[in-house]
Amino acid sequence: MKEYNLWGNILYEDIINNIDFQSVIDYAYDWKSRSPGIEISNKGGWHSNYYDDNHDEVDKLITTISEKTNLPVKLFWININPPGSSNVIHLHSHDGVGYVGSGVVYLRAKPGMGDIVFLKSATTGGREGYKKLSSETGKIYIFPSTMLHGVGKNRTDEDRISVSFNF
Repeated sequence: MKEYNLWGNILYEDIINNIDFQSVIDYAYDWKSRSPGIEISNKGGWHSNYYDDNHDEVDKLITTISEKTNLPVKLFWININPPGSSNVIHLHSHDGVGYVGSGVVYLRAKPGMGDIVFLKSATTGGREGYKKLSSETGKIYIFPSTMLHGVGKNRTDEDRISVSFNF
């Protein structure tokens, strides 16, 4: 696992390659066809409700994440970001709920679909308080729930699909 030290916070980057991403993507589109989803940080995209279903490959992905982090996944959701959509700057520790960590796995992502961005603070300016990392299929990023982050606009003609989670 690759480590970044961003302003005293440790961010981890790795690759997940033991999952049938297409199976999870098919599940995501099926779920989207049955649910309007919820709006949290997504602008123009679909954010599922929190996962409480049974699907072999989704469950295998959750287990893989837990094994990589040695922490149980508490909340898990799917994001489908079509062309033009993005995720605004946000954090995952809110409403009095403190999570140890958060993360994202990209099921379908490539250049132009929007990179993930981490900020030192809401008023940060300049390169010293800003870190952009590529959103690529199979990449997993794990970070403190209190770390500000967002994902840029999808500038392709395909959907960017990811799963996000909290510990």
